[in-house]
Amino acid sequence: MPSTITSVHTSAQTQEHKTAAHPFFLCNPTDDLLAVRDGVSSKDALNKAVVLLSVARDIAASTAEESGKSAPWAAPYLIEIAAGIIESVAFSMQLSAKGDSHV
Repeated sequence: MPSTITSVHTSAQTQEHKTAAHPFFLCNPTDDLLAVRDGVSSKDALNKAVVLLSVARDIAASTAEESGKSAPWAAPYLIEIAAGIIESVAFSMQLSAKGDSHV
């Protein structure tokens, strides 16, 4: 499977967006184990998400290849789609900050 996941790039002149606090990864009926911190650069957070998805995609593709079956190939493609959506949002944020009318 060709690697198409790339880092998200923005110019220094773009408006800086920040993350909002967001707990996730429920570990029991009432507690989340992990959370995104409030106030982190959205550009940095999106870049990290793309890197994590890239690693997950590579692991899923390797596992699918080793299995010799077609069904496991869904995972790397779904990961690729998720990364594409993240990259699109980051690009849209970059265009919006530059005042591009296509956003």
